[in-house]
Amino acid sequence: MDAPRHGPWFAAALLPNPNEKIQQKGILTKCKYSVRGMLVTQTRKGYGQAVANTIVTTTLMHGFESKMKYYKIVLPPLSYLYYFSVLNCTVDSVDTGGCPIYVSIGNGNMPPFDVDEFLINCTNSTENCHLRVVSPNSSGLNFVAFYLRDINSTAPVTVTWQVTTEECEAKSSHIFMENSTDESMAANKSQVASEFQSKCIILPMLGQFSSASENFNSIYVFPNEFLMPKRNNTLVVPDTHSLITGFNVRFLSNSGGTIGITLHFDKQKLSENQTATIYMCIVKDGFPDVHNLENCSNGALLSIESADDQHHHQRIHIPYPEFGDYYVALISRCYSIERNQTVEPCHTFPTARFTIIQSRCLNEKCGHYGHCAEYISGLFVFSACRCFAGWKGYVCTDDTDANSDSLELLAVMLLTLSNGFFIPAIILAFYRRFYLEGVVYIFTMFFSAVYHACDASNLYQYCMMKYDVLSFSDFLGSYMAVWVTLMAMARLPDKLRTIFDVMGALFLALAVDYDKHSLLLNVVPLVLGIGMVFLSWGYQCRLRHHCYPTWRRYVFCLLPGVLLALVGLLLFTLFETETNYKYVHSIWHVLIATSIVFLLPGRRELPDGSSKEQYCTVANTSDPQDQNSLVIPVE
Repeated sequence: MDAPRHGPWFAAALLPNPNEKIQQKGILTKCKYSVRGMLVTQTRKGYGQAVANTIVTTTLMHGFESKMKYYKIVLPPLSYLYYFSVLNCTVDSVDTGGCPIYVSIGNGNMPPFDVDEFLINCTNSTENCHLRVVSPNSSGLNFVAFYLRDINSTAPVTVTWQVTTEECEAKSSHIFMENSTDESMAANKSQVASEFQSKCIILPMLGQFSSASENFNSIYVFPNEFLMPKRNNTLVVPDTHSLITGFNVRFLSNSGGTIGITLHFDKQKLSENQTATIYMCIVKDGFPDVHNLENCSNGALLSIESADDQHHHQRIHIPYPEFGDYYVALISRCYSIERNQTVEPCHTFPTARFTIIQSRCLNEKCGHYGHCAEYISGLFVFSACRCFAGWKGYVCTDDTDANSDSLELLAVMLLTLSNGFFIPAIILAFYRRFYLEGVVYIFTMFFSAVYHACDASNLYQYCMMKYDVLSFSDFLGSYMAVWVTLMAMARLPDKLRTIFDVMGALFLALAVDYDKHSLLLNVVPLVLGIGMVFLSWGYQCRLRHHCYPTWRRYVFCLLPGVLLALVGLLLFTLFETETNYKYVHSIWHVLIATSIVFLLPGRRELPDGSSKEQYCTVANTSDPQDQNSLVIPVE
C-alpha cells in the first residue's frame, strides 16, 4: 500500500466453521491454525520544509533521487483551506510556458510514490497548475511532491511555487454561547459583522467527562458546561460566519465504542417571518470547508429545518472512531416565508443544541435481538453486539439469516418439554421400589428442562438460577441417570450398590466441575457400569448353571433399550449441528428417557421376600432367585 495514512493499523484473522457442527470433545483430532504476518515499510527521508504564504523555489534534475522532491507544508494553526500554485517554471533557465512536472498532495499522509496517481499535470501551462485543498491536516502532516516527467532534454527544471491559506479567528466567541433574548441577538448581529472578518470563528474545544466505572461512557461538553448546566452545548448559529469547535478521541480508551452526535433545533428563538435551516459538518483531523458547509463533501453532514414540525433533531453515529481530533462546524440559512422561501439574511440568529456522547454499541443497546458486550484483544478494549436468533450486523439489524420468533419459541418448547418423557421412567422406578433412581430421574428431568429454558434462546429465556449452576446440574443429572440405571441393572447386594451409587455421585460431581465436556467423562462411567453389569450377570450364570437373565428379557427388554440408547448416543455425538440442535437434542432426550423404561429391572422384593411381581414376559417365574426381572406388563 502506497502512502498509508498516519496512525495505528489493525489486522484481524477469522477461522469460520461453515457446517457449524457440534462435536464431542476428544473424538476428533483438534486442528490448530496459526497466522503469521510480517510488515515491511519504506520510509521517505530527506524531504524539505515549506512555510505557507512564502515563495519557494525547487530544482528538479534527471536521476532517480533528484527527479522527485518532497516538502512538508507548515500551515498556520487555524487554517481551514490552502491554495497551492505554481508561479513560474523554467527549463534550463528558459521560460517554456509549460512545466514538465507532475504534482501530488498528501493530506495526513505522504503523497503516493506512483507517478500515475498525480493530482496536477503542469505540462501544458502553469496557469492551470494550481490546487485548492480543503481541511488540511490539523496535526501538521501536509505534504506536496514534485515528479519530473521524462523529456528529451536533460536540463534542470526550476519551479517557483507558493501555498496561501485562509484562516479562522478565535476571539470573543462567548457571544455565541449564550441563551440570549431576541433583542440581544439582533444586537449581536452588528457585533459579529464588525468584530469578525474571517468566514469562521473558533470556539473552545469540548472537554470529555467520563464515568470512571465504565468504559466508553462519556460526554463531550464545553469547558464551563457544568458551571452553567442549562446551556447544554447550546449555540446561537449565525448565517454570516461558521462556528467551529471540536473534540478528541483518545487512542485505546475511546476507539472501541460508538460516538453519537445529535443536533437539536430551538424553534422558539426564530423570527416569525422566516424559516431556517442549520447545517452541521463533522470532519476528522481538519477544519471543515466553511465555504461549502451545506454539502460537507469531505465529512458527515447533519441538517435540521425549522419548517419540519415532526423532526427537530438529527443524529449520526460513528462506530469504532479513529483516534484523533474531530471538528464540528455549524452555520445557518434563513428563508423568507413571504417570498417563496428565498434565501435572505436572518433577522434573528437561530439557536441549536448539540450533544456528543460516547457509549458502548449503540447507546448501550443492540436492538431486540442482541446484547452489548465488551471484549479485550491484547491492549485493545472494544464493545460489540452479541447477536442471537440468526441476526447479524453492528447492532443486530441484519435479518438475512434470522430465525423467526415462532421458530425460537419452538426451540425452547422442544428442548424443555421433551424432558417430560422421563415421567414414565420416574413412575416406573417408584413403582418398582427403585426410589434412589426415581429421585435421580426427577433431578435430571427438572434441571435439564430449566437449563434449556435458560440456554435454548436469548429471545425467550428464563433463568431460574445462575447459568453455571444450571449447566453443572444438567450435566451431573445426565451422567448420574446413566450410572444409577447401570447399577440397578447389575445384580449386586444392596449395600454394595449403595456404595457404588454414592461413589459415582461424588466422582461424577468432581469430574463435571473439572471438565463437563471431556470424552473421558462420557466413556469411563459407561464402560465401568457396563462392565459391572456383565460381571454380575456372569456370576449369576455360574451360580444358576444357565443364562441370566432369560432370553426373553434380552429380546424384549434389553435389546430395544440398548438400541434406543445407542441411537440417541450416535445422534448426540455425530449429527448435532447448531442448525438442527433443537431437533436432534430433543430426540436425544426422548430416546434416552424411553430407554430407561426398557432397561430398568423388575420390581424389587420387600425385605420379607413377599410381593414379588413380574411385569415382563422375559421373567422366569420358576426361578425364585430372579429378583431383577425386567419389564413390560403382560395381560
